[in-house]
Amino acid sequence: PAADTKPASPSTEEIGHAEVIYEEFGEEALDTITIKEYEKIPQPKRPNDVVIKVKSSTISIVDCTIRRGMYHEDIPLPNIPGFDIIGTIHKMGKSAKKSERFQEGDRVAALTRTGGNARYANVPISRLVRVPGSVDSAEAACIVTTFATAYQVLHRARPDSETHSLEGKHVLITGGSGPTGQAMIQLAHLAGASKVYSTALEKYHGMLRHLGAVPLPLTTKDWLPEVEGEMDFVADSLCQDDFASPHAALKKGGHLVVMGVSAINNTESRGMFGQPVSAKLAMFKARNVMSNTTVFDLWESFERKPEVYKRDLEYLLTLLEKEKIKPNLAGRVPLYDVPEAQKKIQEGKIRGMLVCKPWK
Repeated sequence: PAADTKPASPSTEEIGHAEVIYEEFGEEALDTITIKEYEKIPQPKRPNDVVIKVKSSTISIVDCTIRRGMYHEDIPLPNIPGFDIIGTIHKMGKSAKKSERFQEGDRVAALTRTGGNARYANVPISRLVRVPGSVDSAEAACIVTTFATAYQVLHRARPDSETHSLEGKHVLITGGSGPTGQAMIQLAHLAGASKVYSTALEKYHGMLRHLGAVPLPLTTKDWLPEVEGEMDFVADSLCQDDFASPHAALKKGGHLVVMGVSAINNTESRGMFGQPVSAKLAMFKARNVMSNTTVFDLWESFERKPEVYKRDLEYLLTLLEKEKIKPNLAGRVPLYDVPEAQKKIQEGKIRGMLVCKPWK
């Protein structure tokens, strides 16, 4: 159906459907992102799809990376940001209606990678996980990507994770002041780690202590001498020196999990084919050259083992329901304020999670 492109401004409940969207990649969120409004509500695209009425979806640094054209995979344009959704099943496709697990009106979560920042989202029924009725939808949205990434890095990415727990182990998380780092600190303690170290700017050290972590300086030359050769497990999402310092922090038999290259993405421009060449080279090195190192990506993990991901998400939602974990929810953002929210995240002004509330 025809759509009107609107600037960031208050919405009205009369609009049937609205979505955040951009037609081309761009460095500046406010110049790139627009809002489209539709009178008609979307219908399932395929027989096994469902249309979710979205209650909450996250706004994250990954959304910014994708919008800047610096994601490690090609994302088709136009694109609707939003890696995940919490909502209710509004409409089911012909085959989806035969499901014995779900029906219209059920409260569900889904990992989508794109499409979450909208009032309605089309999702294959195979991706759905039931959400406990008692949990807050905004907090639940923080679990689908952020806590799931943290959990799988700790418990799925290590080659020996099935047979060797983190009980009594020393863990290092670089850049732990971000949402995924904060989640990982909580989950490492739940897993029984005896000490959890985290690097961050000094202004965030108080927050890290509150989470139970031992704070370290952010720069590698300052933190490496304090932990070199002593860590059983290291998770690095920064890539400050081609992962050399995180690797040097490992003790014999320790393992490094590489999650990203944010230090490169924050300082370099988009390459001819998207992600900067230095980032591609660093990840190639981590995948193919470095010993005791695993590269982890949540979407790849989900596509490879979707049932494992869904079991992990169900477990994490149960932990949320029991108040064993607590997302750092920095704000609930109306759909029309998503461009400004991305701008603030990209500028490093947000430490917790921002959640889009499309009906607010």
